Amino acid sequence: MKTAIVINLDYERFGYALCSQYWNQVTSVMEASGFILNNRMFLTNLSPDEAYNNARWVINQIDELTRHNSVNLSQTIREFYGLDYTQVTNLLTPPTSTIAVEFIDNEFVSQSVN
Repeated sequence: MKTAIVINLDYERFGYALCSQYWNQVTSVMEASGFILNNRMFLTNLSPDEAYNNARWVINQIDELTRHNSVNLSQTIREFYGLDYTQVTNLLTPPTSTIAVEFIDNEFVSQSVN
């Protein structure tokens, strides 16, 4: 995946019930738009500009649907940013320098895959 979109809602200010409702809407429409949810990020192989435009479109569509609510979606968004996912390092995994493969049994792998 090339590009990630991060959307964090302000649960502290607007509460769990409202933010969960909006998060479910965002997740549903982002996935329908081709993004893949991975933890709290939406991933895509689109170029950054395409991904950012699509994500903005999704948020604007939901925001338009919620504009008559006492609190619309855009008011609950605390963070909304995109990043180059190819440059992200998961710090929960060991550094690549410490990972060592001593032996790969190609025959076993072949049988497991087939």
